Amino acid sequence: MQALILAGFSHWQVGQSCDCGAAAATFRCVECFNAPMWCHTCVVTQHRFIPFHRIERWDGQKFVQDALKDDRVLYLHLGQDRQGRSVQRCPHIPPGPAQLRELTICDSNGFHTRFVEFCCCTRTDGGHWEQLLSARLFPATIHQPQTAFTFGVMKQFQVHSLSSKKSAYDYVKALCQLTSHTEPEAIANRYREFLLACRIWRALALQRRTGQAHGFDAYVPNRRARSLVLRCPACPEVGFNMTSAQMEAAEENEKHKFTLFISTDGNFKLQRKNKRDDPDDIALNGGHGYFIPAEDYKQYFKDIKPSSDAGTCSHLKAARMQNIAKFKNAVITGVVAVQCARHGFYLPQAIVDLLKGEGFAFTDAALRSGLGMEAKHLRWIRLAYDIWCQYQVNLLERIKDHWPEMLPIFNKIDGAIGKMHILNHQERCIFAFNLNFLFHVGLTTGELIETGWAEHNLTAGSTREMNDGHRHDVIDGTCDHWNWQKTVRLGA
Repeated sequence: MQALILAGFSHWQVGQSCDCGAAAATFRCVECFNAPMWCHTCVVTQHRFIPFHRIERWDGQKFVQDALKDDRVLYLHLGQDRQGRSVQRCPHIPPGPAQLRELTICDSNGFHTRFVEFCCCTRTDGGHWEQLLSARLFPATIHQPQTAFTFGVMKQFQVHSLSSKKSAYDYVKALCQLTSHTEPEAIANRYREFLLACRIWRALALQRRTGQAHGFDAYVPNRRARSLVLRCPACPEVGFNMTSAQMEAAEENEKHKFTLFISTDGNFKLQRKNKRDDPDDIALNGGHGYFIPAEDYKQYFKDIKPSSDAGTCSHLKAARMQNIAKFKNAVITGVVAVQCARHGFYLPQAIVDLLKGEGFAFTDAALRSGLGMEAKHLRWIRLAYDIWCQYQVNLLERIKDHWPEMLPIFNKIDGAIGKMHILNHQERCIFAFNLNFLFHVGLTTGELIETGWAEHNLTAGSTREMNDGHRHDVIDGTCDHWNWQKTVRLGA
């Protein structure tokens, strides 16, 4: 086995002629599958549309890496003819020496130096960044870009960061290793450029996935505008999967099908350190993702001083059980979120940053924002919360004081405690709020939101170091990935 692997570092065609018969075959591509060796002319022709493959040249003793780098032959010509077909060169390039710009281009196999000849046609008189995007290269900046990333590497990193929670720093470090095993530190550092490009790419990808890039709001006018959230397709939603007449005609014995089951919970690992940050760093999703809009948050908490609201239940005093040491040096001590309790989808604009413990005021804000006025068409709402016994005591009074227009919606809410947490409550809680004893709830556990935190906790080490806007965008991305995975598996 080892002998066969070692043989792959050489090539059976070494010392032979190219298939064209015009010259010796001295070039090979280590990425083309089972490819022959070529002469100089043939290797350039074969890689006209795959310019980021690694080409090696046989110098008589060994294969030399990046063989075409100094030959300045492998150009990227972005010109198009009137029919939009790709051509070798733009026909409107002024006579004289070629107008080439040296760019650092990153692909999934590392960094490359390539020379780009930009188009001079009147129909492509936009900036160079637009021409790069047309060639599926994402520029690191708008003005005079010197670095670009292929769409392939952007998509690959997005998949890696969401699936394995790999950081941008580690990914760029790996790309440097792929570029040069012996001198990775000699590769130009493009981490900052990559980080900026990834943030913009993530925001644009969210717009495409949620349909906002295609005018999705025109097809679901009953939903909040410009939402960047993948909604649960199975939960009852008037105007989407049922009509108002169907909802109004539902009988009491069908309550289990027409009830919106939701759950809320806090996570104290998704903190943010109290450190110097960039005040101009804002979330690119603009409050249309999974976090409550920033202006609503600031306005609500301007005159409110949230407390821990521990209550009197002797077995679960959740806020009292929080170790104060875990909040040390944290300007944000965690988040509280709302999910649909049966399918585990995060609700839109229903995540709120916690400033000190799990106060009821934060949960109120998350529920109010997540439900919104869209919930006015619902007849029944069932909320699972691990401290519902204490939370529900003054709930309607708080809603009446701050959002009186939401009072009819909150009046529809019946509460319960998840089947795991209920065991830590007093006997009176176990009988009053146990899902095992309630009607029209099926086998709902009320604990599904806990599984989502396991996914988020893998990113907590990175997000706690980020600026406020960047942190929100990353957590939005994790929620979107979670909801997407739920969507594709829901049918099964």
